[in-house]
Amino acid sequence: MENYTKQDKTGSGVSKSGSSSQSSPEEVPAYRRYPAVQFKSTGTRLTMQEYLDAVQISAEDKAELKELILKIFKDYETEATAKGYPNDWALAYVSYVGLNSHVYYGKTEKPIIAFEQNLGLRDVVAEQATDNGIFNNVTDQEKQELYELMVLLGGLTYHFYEKALKENNVQEMENCKLSAAQNLKLIGIKPQ
Repeated sequence: MENYTKQDKTGSGVSKSGSSSQSSPEEVPAYRRYPAVQFKSTGTRLTMQEYLDAVQISAEDKAELKELILKIFKDYETEATAKGYPNDWALAYVSYVGLNSHVYYGKTEKPIIAFEQNLGLRDVVAEQATDNGIFNNVTDQEKQELYELMVLLGGLTYHFYEKALKENNVQEMENCKLSAAQNLKLIGIKPQ
């Protein structure tokens, strides 16, 4: 995970061949697909409304939050699809851990969401999940719900952290760090 936020020497973090502006998704070799961690999407957001209903904020703020969540999903899914991993639980998991670790440890450089080092970690996670039968009795809908929660919580935590950094809001940065720690604990990681 140490390399999660490393960027290339030009500072862009994106190589010409790895740009998300490609016209077609990268072709993932069959041996790296690990179908057990992928799901067929329902075509709708399964967790967003429940999340919004649980948040105690004004209707206007909820509308803004909904737009932010939709943008987080769009940005994440555009990058994941460009890399050939749409609807992939393992990549969402790696991104979730990476974003929350980024916030918890107070990194200030931009993270790299769906690029090569994440794909390598994704393959390790996908292989372990497959080999250990973690998803043997899990439906596509359940995988989608887990995926959505990771994209949503990781993306929101990072968004509010980035906002706090820009505003130099120390209290909000600390709140984000606490949220990131809680997010990591949800999946059994105890940050130190």
